[in-house]
Amino acid sequence: MKGPARPLVSLKRAGNKASSAQISNKTSQSVRVDNSTSSRPQAPSTVKSATSLAASGNATTNEGRSSSKRQRFKMRDLPEGMEKPFSNELIPRIRKLTGQLPAWHSPTLENIQSLMDEIFPDYMDQYRIQEGDVYCKLVTARLSDWRSGFATAAMTAVGTLWAGNLQRALEEIGTEIKPAVIAEQVQWMLGDEEAGLNRPLYWRSWEELEGSGGVQKSGRLRSEVILFTFYWHLQSITGLSLFDNDDDAPPIGAYTLAIQAVERAYKAHVTGEKVLPTGQTAWFSVDNWGDTFKYAAGRKIKNARASKFSNTIAAFTLRDWEMILNDTNVLRTGLKMEGRKKVAGSASGSAYESDEGDSGPEYEVMLSD
Repeated sequence: MKGPARPLVSLKRAGNKASSAQISNKTSQSVRVDNSTSSRPQAPSTVKSATSLAASGNATTNEGRSSSKRQRFKMRDLPEGMEKPFSNELIPRIRKLTGQLPAWHSPTLENIQSLMDEIFPDYMDQYRIQEGDVYCKLVTARLSDWRSGFATAAMTAVGTLWAGNLQRALEEIGTEIKPAVIAEQVQWMLGDEEAGLNRPLYWRSWEELEGSGGVQKSGRLRSEVILFTFYWHLQSITGLSLFDNDDDAPPIGAYTLAIQAVERAYKAHVTGEKVLPTGQTAWFSVDNWGDTFKYAAGRKIKNARASKFSNTIAAFTLRDWEMILNDTNVLRTGLKMEGRKKVAGSASGSAYESDEGDSGPEYEVMLSD
């Protein structure tokens, strides 16, 4: 898709005068997780609990069930006393780990078992996680919700943040905002897909120079809508930071999902109004957004729909990530929705409004070879 040669108006942020300097340096400091025994959540007692960890896992697996009869587990299916640390300690760590993996990849059973052993050390010799058991299925469901959250956040970012900036800019020049005007702007943002990462939606600022035909741009993969959407990941790992120690990998997968969700949101507004395709083509899923392969003339050719962003994200320095975190917090604290400030929810909640339906199937945890 190729849009107009230049935007109708320059979409500089209006209304929010905050800058990254207004955010305390504390926002970018690491929040270290204390793994000492005294601070670690205690595992539920097998004496007081009506169901032991092993019994709960073995009794509630999906082995032998048809796909139409597979049980959807709930937190109450966990052994007594495990619900809170499972939700507040284990799930944020699994989300953080998944965010460090390539986009659309999932942790292995061994990854999950290792984290469970840290949080519930008293049970590490009693039960091993199996495919389809209550622990595996609850993790799978939470990761599916986590991925869907990027799609919801991006719709809010484009429909509220970007559209709000557009409306203010049009009002300043006395132009009425209509679907046709929005459609023209969206098409310009999407640009030509053959241009790769050199498309306006991926940059914080993009200004075409009069006469020369050149472009002055800055902030690759750091547009306001991308940063706003990435905040969903920060909210989802409450109690942790991106870099708790020197060995932490950058959140390449999570940041990629934020970028792709933004592109999907712009495409949903290409007519000037929000219109999602029907059926599976509307899903924010690995089938629609993950890498694909095809064979041509005897060669295997990769369509790097997700991994094309990896090298650029991996090249971000710690200073870059500090700026991203600061700017992200500025956007979240400065944005007003319907006349009131929105605040981040808890790890189990959402700070974003959603009117989307199903965002696709659950993503299965990887099995080791």
